[in-house]
Amino acid sequence: MIQDLSKVIALVKSFLKKHWPLGGVLVIFWCALLALLDASLEKTSGHLIYALDDPYIHMAVAKNFVQHGIWGVTRYGFSSATSSLSWPLLLAACYALFGVHVWTPFILNCIFTHMLMWFIYIILRKNNIKPLFSFIVLLCVLFATPLPSLIFGGQEHILHTLCTVVFVYYASLFLCRYPSSAGVRSFVRLAIAGFLVTTARYEGVFVIVAAALLLLLRKKFARAFLLLVISFLPLILYGYISVQHGAHFLPNSLILKSKIFQLYQHNLKNLLSFDYKNIKIFFSPFLFPLVVASMITGYALIRKEKTFWLPAIVTSALFVMASLPHMFFVGRGHGFSRYEAYVVTFGIVSIACVLQHFVHGLSVRTFKSFIAVHRISVAAIMFLFGLLMVRALCYFLAVPLATKNVYDQQYHMGLFLKKYYSGQTIVLNDIGLVNYLADIRCLDLYGLMDDQIAKAKLNAICDTQYVYNLAKANQAKVAIVYDLWVRWACGAVPQQWSLLGQWRIKRNVICGDEVVSIYAVDSAEKARLMNALRDFSRQLPYDVRQSGVYRE
Repeated sequence: MIQDLSKVIALVKSFLKKHWPLGGVLVIFWCALLALLDASLEKTSGHLIYALDDPYIHMAVAKNFVQHGIWGVTRYGFSSATSSLSWPLLLAACYALFGVHVWTPFILNCIFTHMLMWFIYIILRKNNIKPLFSFIVLLCVLFATPLPSLIFGGQEHILHTLCTVVFVYYASLFLCRYPSSAGVRSFVRLAIAGFLVTTARYEGVFVIVAAALLLLLRKKFARAFLLLVISFLPLILYGYISVQHGAHFLPNSLILKSKIFQLYQHNLKNLLSFDYKNIKIFFSPFLFPLVVASMITGYALIRKEKTFWLPAIVTSALFVMASLPHMFFVGRGHGFSRYEAYVVTFGIVSIACVLQHFVHGLSVRTFKSFIAVHRISVAAIMFLFGLLMVRALCYFLAVPLATKNVYDQQYHMGLFLKKYYSGQTIVLNDIGLVNYLADIRCLDLYGLMDDQIAKAKLNAICDTQYVYNLAKANQAKVAIVYDLWVRWACGAVPQQWSLLGQWRIKRNVICGDEVVSIYAVDSAEKARLMNALRDFSRQLPYDVRQSGVYRE
């Protein structure tokens, strides 16, 4: 037994000595993650709470799919509320095997983080990048994404980043081979990676289209067509199923959160009159400099090598081609810039691979002269690195506060509705954690899971009277909403609703508003809701400020 243990220790030491850049970064990752976990659990009374409400939408869909066979945020009907197909399915598979646990997304994201860092490390080694440089690149990826914060985001973004990096790696190899040597096996590998990219997130279409365009440029017309078909197939099938259930072809989250996606159901006249000022170009202060740096370094390498078809150059081109539509159509994403994680990561990797062609063979002695010659480039890189560190620190400090916000607000909203209004229709505009905890019928004023609201918003008919009539038709009892969001959604809160109370959280960094208002939608419900609020008031955290009629 002791000999076996000593052998294991010796193997670990040998691995760390040989692969210390990967091991060192993973140690830093776990130190950061455990520090965040400890700070978060302390603020949430020992409950694991994610730093956003959105991951609970995926978790609710997965739970209802396993327990009731319904792809929906509630068990009462189909809803197309997520922009990822594989993440809810992966959660559902884990729930089916191990039961429904709140830790499942956390554990999965830890696994995918290790896989991502390992694969990037393999890419760096294959590009003959020195250990110290590899360590710096991995460290940049760790904090640029930022991976510890994204784990507390509880969503599919690390999985999407991993799939994107794998796809780009295989695409660069396939494109840089001569047509005769680009065999069937390598294309099958590429097509499978493309399939996984689009199922992870819809934004995967950007890098797929970019790769297809380069295949066309390489005169591989059939391969380009097959790649598009295989990669787009899951999105088309899901869109068909969604339409059959009376929803949109695209998920409501894409249609409502990105203005440009609204064009798909508008005619040419709407297209020509669309206000393109709504496009979110230059929205990311970190991604845009990466794109510029990638363009400059890629062009310099093309001039140096007198060819475009090198893996490093192709990777850089794919990064630029995918990042530009991402900046136009998507933006950063509220909460830890999670939407841009995949492009930031493979942008850093692509720049590192390009720079290797310029610094290869440099020693410590000659590095000083290299800096003297390339002062502007080195200064730009240092600026980006400083920006990266500031960004990472801000997100690191925000995670415990964000989990505290969600715990104080959405978590206790869910507990309240679970205890007093199980099976009743409730009006909400933050639907994730509440529906994960409580078995309710939900009228979603944001429209992520409610197709009637989504269509009314797109057709500009979602006013106060429309919301009042819809709530009445659905026999809604209670509304727990942000007044600010209701005014944005329909103009004003219906006057017929009776405001009975408000909960205010402190130091809000992530919730839609620091104040959530509680209304009796049905006048006959006022007395019952008043008693429920008074009874539940003792369960709220001490620093949640309560006000309203029920407190008098």
